[in-house]
Amino acid sequence: MAFLENEQLKLRALEPSDIDDIYQWENDTEIWSVSNTVAPFSRQIIIEYLRDYKADIFSQRQLRLMIMEKQSHASVGMIDLYNFDPFNSRVHLGIIIDTNFRKKGYGQSATKLIIDYCRNFLKIHQIIIETPQSNPNSMKLFEAVGFTPCGVLKDWLKTPNGYDDLNVYQLVF
Repeated sequence: MAFLENEQLKLRALEPSDIDDIYQWENDTEIWSVSNTVAPFSRQIIIEYLRDYKADIFSQRQLRLMIMEKQSHASVGMIDLYNFDPFNSRVHLGIIIDTNFRKKGYGQSATKLIIDYCRNFLKIHQIIIETPQSNPNSMKLFEAVGFTPCGVLKDWLKTPNGYDDLNVYQLVF
């Protein structure tokens, strides 16, 4: 089977037809503290982003992919490699699963696909995850696919309810 797909999912490049999904996810205030977002994105900003985005991790230091359910062709989420450091061979990983598709194994399946891509195609040495203490499902997901905790940044994320700790995880190949 090819990189970036398995029996259940396919990770694919962003398309103009993804505007509505990206608009919804980027403007979800529940995740703003994690994504360092402080204001809503307009549809026009997302259109321009998609128009100018080059899916080249070496030039952009980022690779954002849609998570597609193969059977229905539904967009179930987005997965992002960012802060790519080719010299040290490391990258950060972020993932969002649409609320309608959570708790169905899509997050774990997509994360395994991107790990395989990082290890066997990009030849990455390590992947870093940062997740809030208040998101135990995220911590459970990353631990289930082999990430190990390596630190906690106290009161790192400002939230509407105060400050939250940020857990840092690593997967070293």
